[in-house]
Amino acid sequence: MQASRSYVIQASLDKLQDIDPDLRFMGFSDLNNEITNPDNAGLFSADVQLTRNVINAILSKLEDPITEVQNQAMKW
Repeated sequence: MQASRSYVIQASLDKLQDIDPDLRFMGFSDLNNEITNPDNAGLFSADVQLTRNVINAILSKLEDPITEVQNQAMKW
């Protein structure tokens, strides 16, 4: 079960790297849904690399050229 959750979160992280700013924005929305999902409560403590990838992706979007994407990163 955790593997499929990790896959969904990784797909959201992939959206954050997309050239399309709308997809980057949606990636934050999807990521928020997964992180706040109670079923994922233990996922981040069990998968340190996934946690590191999430943090790095969010931090990298603080310098996004699109203000709306930067704003989404700031909410974290």
